[in-house]
Amino acid sequence: MILDPPTPEVGATYQGRVVNIAKFGAFVSIMPGRDGLLHISKMAPLNGGKRIGQVEDVLELGQAIEVKVDDIDPRARSRSHSSVTSRSPKRTLVLLVPVTRTAVIEVTVATEAS
Repeated sequence: MILDPPTPEVGATYQGRVVNIAKFGAFVSIMPGRDGLLHISKMAPLNGGKRIGQVEDVLELGQAIEVKVDDIDPRARSRSHSSVTSRSPKRTLVLLVPVTRTAVIEVTVATEAS
């Protein structure tokens, strides 16, 4: 556990790795000691713009993914993988969105000269 992990910047993009999958989204490690939540409602771009039924339909553990920091909520409660109690320490929640790249394909059209 890193006591004072670095804080990402809103709007910045990061190359991350999926470290946990839950019904509501995936936790992505974006820097040492800092994970962010990619909520299932934000995953449509990973599925051609279509709604996602399950996170596992588009992501798997260990998968690399480029994400952008959408928001940072410093008042969020810690969401542990074990039980969460009312005495859980407060922890910053980093909310992510996927970064999608549109491929640019150059097409050359040959015309017949008369």
